[in-house]
Amino acid sequence: MFGKLEWFEPSKDKIVKPANWKGWAYFAGWAAAFFVPLKLLVEKGHVPETFVWVLIAGGMFLFDFLRINKRVQQKAEYEKLFFIGDDETSETSTSNYRMKIE
Repeated sequence: MFGKLEWFEPSKDKIVKPANWKGWAYFAGWAAAFFVPLKLLVEKGHVPETFVWVLIAGGMFLFDFLRINKRVQQKAEYEKLFFIGDDETSETSTSNYRMKIE
């Protein structure tokens, strides 16, 4: 994985969006790595190589992006969970009883 999870944040439509400049740089880097060789191959007239390049580079981007997207969504779902006893206090009380968790 080339990108880090901290560079992205979940959105409502289940596709991550950049959270800071590093996320935007990630997308810009992939775009440059994909389109610059593509342009050069098309200008030279290398049709089979262009097709292979699109498949390989596109597949690598999709593999990387989908892994990041899945992990960011999983992290967001995990953070929505409510855990009992996950607060700062380890002591609880009622009018009749007092309980301390150790």
